[in-house]
Amino acid sequence: MQYVLHWIPLYWLPPRLEYTKEEGTNPKRTVCSTVRIIGGRYPRLPVRTSEPVPKEKIKEVINQLKGLTVKAPVRRGDVILRNVAGTGADIVAKMDVEETS
Repeated sequence: MQYVLHWIPLYWLPPRLEYTKEEGTNPKRTVCSTVRIIGGRYPRLPVRTSEPVPKEKIKEVINQLKGLTVKAPVRRGDVILRNVAGTGADIVAKMDVEETS
């Protein structure tokens, strides 16, 4: 078997090592979903977490979003829910939704 050594830029190494260590000890993910919106053009509002949350908290985050209803108008970046599931991350709107008459 022949091994091939690939050249890796040194500026890649520290971030990759840090990510690999973090992924092995405390994996995190960004959660994207939708919530119900009243009085808007669309029935659902796309949302996401403001920062990655621990993988073991993802189900709690989703459960908190299940019963959440928002009233239009909403602007992109508006905080919909603060400190979701005790993670320190906020749920933010990903789309502008105008109020309809």
